[in-house]
Amino acid sequence: MTWVKFPDGLGTVIVDFDDPGVEVSNHYTNMAGHEQTHYYMEDVVIPPENVLTRGEDAFKEQLKALNWERLAVASISNTWALAALEHALEYAQDREQFGQPIAEFQGLEWKLSEMVTHLEASRALTYRAAEDAVARGRVPDPLQTGAANLFSGQTAETVISEALQICGANGYQQGHPLEYLYRLQRGWRFAGGTDEVQKNTIARWLKRGGAPSLLN
Repeated sequence: MTWVKFPDGLGTVIVDFDDPGVEVSNHYTNMAGHEQTHYYMEDVVIPPENVLTRGEDAFKEQLKALNWERLAVASISNTWALAALEHALEYAQDREQFGQPIAEFQGLEWKLSEMVTHLEASRALTYRAAEDAVARGRVPDPLQTGAANLFSGQTAETVISEALQICGANGYQQGHPLEYLYRLQRGWRFAGGTDEVQKNTIARWLKRGGAPSLLN
């Protein structure tokens, strides 16, 4: 699926990579180890059945879909953060120094406490946005999904980084789940819009009177 410009505005269409005029090139591997590519289109003929949206309201409707994407990205980020926290906790309870698990040291207790507190706050933001959408039978609120996407991405990156700090060289070695999560999560900070895009969205809806929705 890709965006195209129609005479009556932007729209979306389905394009097959095998269609004449489509060139796929520049295959590369991203930081997480996943394969990606660029594609270029020139004089590609789109049959009517492959036109998904078009018209004056098509762009607005597609932007609404971003709220679902942001909610999904927030859920994924929370999942990665939880996985990192579980790895760190297990390691801290098993690793011993000076005759006791390092989880018993106050410095580690504080670190773990901050990790779980931030994660629970992130999950609460995400659940709030999802529950509100279900209860009202509508597209998720842009302010709520923007906040959930922004905070969950930042939280996951922090929690994973702190988990690596707890596990030390063990978590840093190639093939360890934390090493992979650290690389994987960085890419999700772009999904659904960058942090800067989320902040713009949040501020725009605040100025439109969106703040009361957080208190309902």
